[in-house]
Amino acid sequence: MADLKEVHFIQHDASEEARRAADLNREAVALHKAGQHDEALAKIDAVLKIQPDHAAYVSNYGAFLANQKKYIQALPHFLKSAEIDLKYMPVHENLCVVLATMGELDGCIRACENGLELNPANRD
Repeated sequence: MADLKEVHFIQHDASEEARRAADLNREAVALHKAGQHDEALAKIDAVLKIQPDHAAYVSNYGAFLANQKKYIQALPHFLKSAEIDLKYMPVHENLCVVLATMGELDGCIRACENGLELNPANRD
């Protein structure tokens, strides 16, 4: 399976809350990469309690699940991320990968087309 996009650090504002969420997100990504999946999900869950409407963090939750082959559980997170910020490109890429892996080729094509419509230069 192709690598899903994970966001390591995104900080759109300098509030203490945003910094705390970004720190926890970095920790979640590190835990996930170390194979500590339950701990990573718990950490990203804590991130989402701070910033539940942050497209990248919601997408990360989905990516963590998808990387564990929990595709059906990952989909709602990707869809919510796209709903939060339709222009957030990694979520479209993640949707393409997961839907293709699940054999949902029509959905995969739609997700890819949506991503290309938003960013025609992103043909990878």
